[in-house]
Amino acid sequence: MTGATLIFICALLVMFGDFPQISVWGALLAIPVAANEMILAVWLIVKGFNESSLATLFAGRKATK
Repeated sequence: MTGATLIFICALLVMFGDFPQISVWGALLAIPVAANEMILAVWLIVKGFNESSLATLFAGRKATK
């Protein structure tokens, strides 16, 4: 929620001409959102798949054929 608020503030400041769209301030206000996206991607990769759920899914498909 904090990251979205910062991006919204950045958009308002750009819209009213307080600083250009590509600027240091825009990058600083976007850091929390970028960090969240990167951390989420790494977490999902490290967590991996739930192998028991995949086995159940494939077992159900074989039974219906």
